[in-house]
Amino acid sequence: MKYPNLHLIVYVFTLVFLSSCQKDQDLFTQAIEDNIQEEIISEENSEEENVSDEQDSNGDVVTDPGFATELKAFPTAYGAGAYAEGFRGGQVIHVTSLEDNYNNVQEGTWRWAITRDYPRIIVFDVSGEIKLSGRIVLNSRNSNVYIAGQTSPNGIMISGYSHYWSGANEVVLRHMKFYGDPSRRIAPNDPSSARRQLLQFVSPSNVIVDHCDFVFNDNEAINFYSSERTVAGGATLQNCIIGEGDTGVLMAGDECNTTLFGEYSAIRNLFVHISHRVPNFSANVKGESINNIIYNSRAR
Repeated sequence: MKYPNLHLIVYVFTLVFLSSCQKDQDLFTQAIEDNIQEEIISEENSEEENVSDEQDSNGDVVTDPGFATELKAFPTAYGAGAYAEGFRGGQVIHVTSLEDNYNNVQEGTWRWAITRDYPRIIVFDVSGEIKLSGRIVLNSRNSNVYIAGQTSPNGIMISGYSHYWSGANEVVLRHMKFYGDPSRRIAPNDPSSARRQLLQFVSPSNVIVDHCDFVFNDNEAINFYSSERTVAGGATLQNCIIGEGDTGVLMAGDECNTTLFGEYSAIRNLFVHISHRVPNFSANVKGESINNIIYNSRAR
């Protein structure tokens, strides 16, 4: 009696088996894809149901103003100052010089760019150190600005005297370095002999400072002060280095004044080789300190 070729039988069986497995695999993959698609459709339908169907006097649908309408200052902005947007649609102005003269402000310098009184985006065509000849004092008219330090080819460092900004609104400050200078503590245009912070905001609203360095400061490195006259609308300090100076960051102001309010966020900052205020929330402010690193702090 002759039997069919054994190799042929094994070959045919293998083909049938593999075909069945492939079919099962295809069905399994299709089922997963269908499930994902159903979840996407379900989520979209849920979002549509959450949209308000209220209508205005013209019969147009009025959506919830907080529903997917707010745009962050930049995608990785977080915290109380994340939604600064006053710079949008503003003029792009270029810093083309590292010179500084508070007695004779020239177009193209940092002092000229930061003291403008219209919405703007500041970019840097130069790299290096800007040695301030005197203190820079700003107010609410100088707000609505995006300071894009990341546009400098090799970075910008501002050294020497302080920046003071009262009523700062809608301000984005990114990728800048602020260095104190022990030989230049009291600015020639400063009527006070007080030790100054490298950067001080008073009653900030929608202000975010991101990826900046503050070092060799003679007092606090950077302050966000609330004012008794104006409630601070919110500010964020994130991804910054504060180090090699006296103290860190004061958020609110006088610790003993309980009439001060505001919202402040300190997120993913490095506090290194300083005394205290890492950061310090005071008065009646709402503050959040998230994932900050403190290294080699000294006793107060």
